[in-house]
Amino acid sequence: LASNSRGVYISKRFFMQRIRFFLCLIIAAACVARAQSVKNDAADVAALRAEVQRLTVELLQYRAEFIQWKMHWIRSELQQVQAERQRLSSERESIEREIGVLNLGSTDNPRAEDEARKEELKTVQSPALIASERAATTREAALVAALNAEGSRMAEIQRQLHGQK
Repeated sequence: LASNSRGVYISKRFFMQRIRFFLCLIIAAACVARAQSVKNDAADVAALRAEVQRLTVELLQYRAEFIQWKMHWIRSELQQVQAERQRLSSERESIEREIGVLNLGSTDNPRAEDEARKEELKTVQSPALIASERAATTREAALVAALNAEGSRMAEIQRQLHGQK
């Protein structure tokens, strides 16, 4: 019986060692699988970050293109307003010269039609031109401010683009 119990003891011990060995293998396999999962997760996260960065750069480039278009449009509009303001200024100066000529002519030989023309120039045409000139100057200032604001936006986008690359 002693040898039999020793044999049972050895087989139980052998069996327990085998169970421990297989448990260790299963735990090791689980750890390896977990480590690979973490590596895969890390690779996935890295890929997603790279894609987000690429899309961010692309979005910033589209914003820069839009702002460049907008600045081009504002410059074009500004040139038109400046030309209009210059035309109005020249026209106002022409009216002022005509009023001066009419004033000189009226001191030598005052005529009713000269006085009527002078009165029309002073009360109707000159104020309308001055108002139009002021409106053009106001519009010009607004466009210059908008151009400066877009320039600042463009500088910020350029700074962000250099930070992303």
